[in-house]
Amino acid sequence: MLLFALFFALAPKYHQWAASPQAYFMTNAERAQWTAITDDAAAEEFIKKFVASRGPDFVSEVATRAAIADKYLTVGKTPGSKSLRGKVIILLGPPTSMSVSNRVEKGEHSGTSAMYMNAGLNDGGISVGDMADAAQRDALTGKSFRDFTFSYPGFTVTVTANADSGADGITDRAQAAELQKRFDAAASAPIVKTTK
Repeated sequence: MLLFALFFALAPKYHQWAASPQAYFMTNAERAQWTAITDDAAAEEFIKKFVASRGPDFVSEVATRAAIADKYLTVGKTPGSKSLRGKVIILLGPPTSMSVSNRVEKGEHSGTSAMYMNAGLNDGGISVGDMADAAQRDALTGKSFRDFTFSYPGFTVTVTANADSGADGITDRAQAAELQKRFDAAASAPIVKTTK
């Protein structure tokens, strides 16, 4: 309960900063320091030191990368800069190549349309519910996904986003582990200015 109370002792702008693209660059040690902060003055001091330690181009470069992520990687109501796919671009910079593909993941098939249509005919007609049920069971409707594949020297990662909600993740464990290593390295390295 005390941790809960301490967390809400900070002003909302500091909670928002902790989830911002700038905060993606926190190292594990800095993240531990941040979680120990209990008042606004300490939070403000931490952010000032954090930003100053990243160099003169840090704020503008992160803003540029976040704007690119929002422009090209927003899916559904999830802004690109608030997604894993955006975090890739923000932390690692522009990829050497990127591709996007759309796909529909069909549900499990547990019956045929004909079975449901015939059942409707035998009991007085086909209802809209019967047709919807038949379509769903035949996987004529399904969840839509977008696969974002980012290539960097010596590394490729695919982030899958739900096309409706924008929620995303990585299904390949090896890619996820390698990406985390690269995130950790990027957080502790100087930021490289994006060339336009």
